[in-house]
Amino acid sequence: MTQALKKKFLQDAQQVPRRRPVFGGLNTPQDRFYPRTLGEAGADWADAATVNLLRIFLHGITEGDPHGWIAAFDVAEDLFDPQNGPKIATLAAKTVQAIRRNRHAGFRFNTPFCPHCACHLTTEEAQVTIGLRALRLRQIDHAEIALRALCEGSAPTEITLWMRELAEALPALTAPTTSRLH
Repeated sequence: MTQALKKKFLQDAQQVPRRRPVFGGLNTPQDRFYPRTLGEAGADWADAATVNLLRIFLHGITEGDPHGWIAAFDVAEDLFDPQNGPKIATLAAKTVQAIRRNRHAGFRFNTPFCPHCACHLTTEEAQVTIGLRALRLRQIDHAEIALRALCEGSAPTEITLWMRELAEALPALTAPTTSRLH
């Protein structure tokens, strides 16, 4: 993406009206046990960046933006590096597709373009974050529980496959972060 298009995309993204973040805990009584922010989830910068990539892909799908995936690849290159960024973006896109195939209900997510909203997690985002973090820590049982909840009780085989690949592609674990991605 050229610098001019990237600048135009960022300007358009800033024009998105401020939205109230969607918090977890609204669907079922069990949702109150999920973390409501990236900090509560123990996410490091790579986890937070990956959740933001997933949000960009989902935003592009939801808004019908045929170029939304281009923005995700650019963000991945900026956040990670030009060599690993495209691989991580591809695996994030595969994960989104697996979620869409294996989840019957909708997937609620916060906008990736609002710094205030991006630090909060919906129930579904919390399930993804917990699963990703557990896979990065090699805690397969914990990941399986979170991803089974994401799949509404059905086997999360395909999602686990792509998230495991994604977890292996991410940089080494660091201390949890509370900083924003914007």
